[in-house]
Amino acid sequence: MSTRFFARFNLQNSLVRESFPARADILATMLEKSEDEIQTYLDEFEGTQLENEKHLKKLFAKELEALRGKRVLFLGDSITSDNLSYRTAVCRAASLDGIDGSVSGATSSILLGLAYTLIEKEKPDIVSLMIGANDSVSIIKEGFHRISLSEYSRNVKEIVDFALEHCTKLILFEITPVVEELFEKNFHFSGKQHNETIFEYNAVLKNISKEHGIELISNDWLRDAENMIELYEPDGLHLSKKGQRIFAAKWISAAAKII
Repeated sequence: MSTRFFARFNLQNSLVRESFPARADILATMLEKSEDEIQTYLDEFEGTQLENEKHLKKLFAKELEALRGKRVLFLGDSITSDNLSYRTAVCRAASLDGIDGSVSGATSSILLGLAYTLIEKEKPDIVSLMIGANDSVSIIKEGFHRISLSEYSRNVKEIVDFALEHCTKLILFEITPVVEELFEKNFHFSGKQHNETIFEYNAVLKNISKEHGIELISNDWLRDAENMIELYEPDGLHLSKKGQRIFAAKWISAAAKII
């Protein structure tokens, strides 16, 4: 794993929440690199987010004004905790009071307990949930997943039910498909991932969204996207800068509908 990649997905929330920020002095010690090298990456990330902020403000001036200052809890895995994530982009563009409830490597089981704590403590106006990439990975043998389909459904329903009890607004993000050949090359040691499996898990989200009348951000469009590979990092799982910018735009459009 490259230094730049680790700095971007620095797993700060996988260890102890709010004690491992993306700072050059901390990352340099961990990675045995110079602070200047790490700071170069962090400055690059900052520059990208400034560009994203300007881009979103130009496209969604009206929507962002309606969202301005809203308190939003973002629950998710590494796609959400990414230093170039859609979460950071929309928080900056709309001046959101954003709460980072993302945990790199998280499954729905991990987020369930965190959701109860943060929703009750933070009292957000909106809860945004994007989880399932790690749940649906098969390990040991085909058909055996880290989190079974039934457990995934139960976990997401519990998060949704609790959120709706304490918050009137909620957004669900479907699981992103993967570029299978790239995923296999980079993650063969930890399991396999197939888009047909992801679609089965996404069907759960579709049903929950329909049952509860929740805004769902679909990823069906990615199935036939000609430029799909451009929207991903070389690992075939995490979103590229371009991919995260598109997801930020989709989040703003969805959030504006429920305000």
